[in-house]
Amino acid sequence: MRKFGRVLLRLFAALLLLAAIGVLTAVLVFRSGWFYELVHQRAVTEIEKATGGRVELGNFAFDWKRLEITIGPFVLHGKESANEPPLVRIASITARLRILSMVERRVDLASLRIDHPDVRIAFYPDGSNNVPEPAVPNPSTWAEDVVHLAVGRYEVLDGIFE
Repeated sequence: MRKFGRVLLRLFAALLLLAAIGVLTAVLVFRSGWFYELVHQRAVTEIEKATGGRVELGNFAFDWKRLEITIGPFVLHGKESANEPPLVRIASITARLRILSMVERRVDLASLRIDHPDVRIAFYPDGSNNVPEPAVPNPSTWAEDVVHLAVGRYEVLDGIFE
């Protein structure tokens, strides 16, 4: 019976050590430059796919302890020409996340703060505008998705809409 107890104790210690190594690895990965670049590129790709426009993301910071993402500046180019101002220019965006399910990878936005947004919609003589269309057709538009996004708290500071 003692031998079984020692085997069980060693198994428990090995599992505890394995869990500690897993947690340490996760912390190191989340704090690495590789992870930041991966998330940065994925964000650009997903926003471009959803909007159909060209995206520029400036600085990107992720505070994994507070689950907070800060991006700035953010620029979304629509169908305007190169010498015109972009469709959307935002000085900084801060989003705080809330994990709903680790297993299903479901995350919700607890809060969203947008500083100094500058939105310029241009209407051209031929009747067209500079608002892009998504590359992949979607039953709802990206603008509708933003409006229907479940966010606990919105905050928009010093914006311009032309």
